[in-house]
Amino acid sequence: MCLCYIVGDFNLPRISWDTLVCPEDILHKTFVDSVIFQGLTQLITFPTRGPNVLDILFTSAIHMVSSVCCLPQLAVVTMPQLHGFSLVLPSLSFDCRLHSDDNSNMYLWYRANYDLLGVYLSSVDWLSIISNNPSADQSWLVFLVILKDAVAGVK
Repeated sequence: MCLCYIVGDFNLPRISWDTLVCPEDILHKTFVDSVIFQGLTQLITFPTRGPNVLDILFTSAIHMVSSVCCLPQLAVVTMPQLHGFSLVLPSLSFDCRLHSDDNSNMYLWYRANYDLLGVYLSSVDWLSIISNNPSADQSWLVFLVILKDAVAGVK
């Protein structure tokens, strides 16, 4: 598995990182399509310049980032040109040991058979799932099991 981190100020304020919705112009569309194709996740979810999320921390290994926080604007005192910018500090947790017994999978979602996955997920009695698991946490855990079974069955 290749670990990838991309960090920077990409100045693309019109991309909604939680939904991956963006304008249809070539710049925004190509950028978002590349992020999806590479299986990257944007970890900065808070505004970093005014109301916009301009700073980006992409990774292909979200389990390696334990947290991302916004630091107070200390640089404004010595560098007035940074007024309004947020300082972002990711906390990374690296385990450099090789795991030969690692049974985890890295899914290549861009190669998935979404038609077959849709057929499988359409056969699930979602009303029953929600009725029998009333809390969001319970429903989420059951959903993850169903999704894992769906992916394993579609291979």
